Amino acid sequence: MESDSPPAPERFAPEPELGIDDPLEALTSALANDDSLLATEAYRRVVAAGALKKLGADEAIQTSHHLERTGNLIDAARLCRHAASIDRENVETPSWLMRGALLLRDRCDRPDAAKSMLVYLVKHHPGHELALEAEALLNPPPPEPIDTSRTRARARCEATTAGAVPDNEQNTAVAPRRASLVEPPSAWRYYWVALLVLTALLFLSWLLRDRYRAVDEIVPAVHTPPVQTPVADGHGIDLTRYGYDFHMTPTFDYEITGFIVSKREYGTFGLSRSDRVIPYDICMIWGWNAFSLVYQAEDLKFSQRGRFCFIQYQKTHIKDDELSNNHLIPASDDVSDVLDGLMAGDQIRMRGKLVNVHAKLSEDSFTLLDAEEFSMKSSTNREDTGGGACEVIYLEEVEVLREGNSAYRWIYRITSWLLGLLILAGMGVVFGPRLRARFAR
Repeated sequence: MESDSPPAPERFAPEPELGIDDPLEALTSALANDDSLLATEAYRRVVAAGALKKLGADEAIQTSHHLERTGNLIDAARLCRHAASIDRENVETPSWLMRGALLLRDRCDRPDAAKSMLVYLVKHHPGHELALEAEALLNPPPPEPIDTSRTRARARCEATTAGAVPDNEQNTAVAPRRASLVEPPSAWRYYWVALLVLTALLFLSWLLRDRYRAVDEIVPAVHTPPVQTPVADGHGIDLTRYGYDFHMTPTFDYEITGFIVSKREYGTFGLSRSDRVIPYDICMIWGWNAFSLVYQAEDLKFSQRGRFCFIQYQKTHIKDDELSNNHLIPASDDVSDVLDGLMAGDQIRMRGKLVNVHAKLSEDSFTLLDAEEFSMKSSTNREDTGGGACEVIYLEEVEVLREGNSAYRWIYRITSWLLGLLILAGMGVVFGPRLRARFAR
């Protein structure tokens, strides 16, 4: 007798376990709370208790997705079939059946069970686009016939070129063996060795290029504390960038020379458009903090997040008035380009203005992460700490006095270029002949 329900795929019987009073309620709660372990255990107990038929279509599909994520693919397909059988009129029913069939065919190696589910889809949902796709899967087109005349003619031509003419047209000529990309010649071994060596050098130089503890030569200018002088005029600075109108009030002309111990870029990885206007924070030290080489102590660590510079130490002494976290607003693209290349370990001099910033969105389109209006006030002394102690600098000039870890940076740059060229060369050897043959047709 023909059944109206989709055929059930083969599956492994779960091991019944005890201890949950209401498995259905436990399963629903686990899915709502995204509790993977509890959901899996509750489903096993639902099956063991014979209560699977009480599971609604929506709960069955949710459980199916959970089981697929945890690797229980056959049970996931079974629940697709269960949901389709109890809610045949749902517009999603064909997609449930197709998903279950593909799980069985492609990932569970159950072609017969998958075929039965596809037949059910075609029978009960005729005309649906997924039913047409199921028909195509059930009746794949026959392979194109091979033109044996052309194959024999080409074999004869190759055999003649090699100096061996077949006795008659029925014989198969053996063409000379050509180099294969699957079995590369010995030159490819050197290619892969070079690729591995360059990749290792690139990774190692990437790790060491901003290791500020390795720098032990401090230029004399870093001994000088920052200098701030009253601005020549009190005119504000207005600019519009990334949808914000900025008004900046200069408080002092400012010059700082120091040693970078941490740099954070917010412009590329920031969450709001305001981060692109104030894209860089640089944490610097100078004076005794730099010349004493105290920054080389292993228990002293600098880190940045959320527009703060954090200092962690246990026994090492560091002077709070000889370090600062600087929020930088580049005045030009040239300044921005220099800031892009700065890293921890560099010794630099920056000139600009300490500014108080007020910004307001100048357009209607914004995301929930974009504040409609915000302000930033610059610190004007070096002895404060905590929130509000950072300097906000409208940066007009930046100069690199000494680059840190220059050897590792050169290795990184050169290795990046060589690795890129090597990859392109390999791709050219592999795909070049195929592309030339395609365009030659």
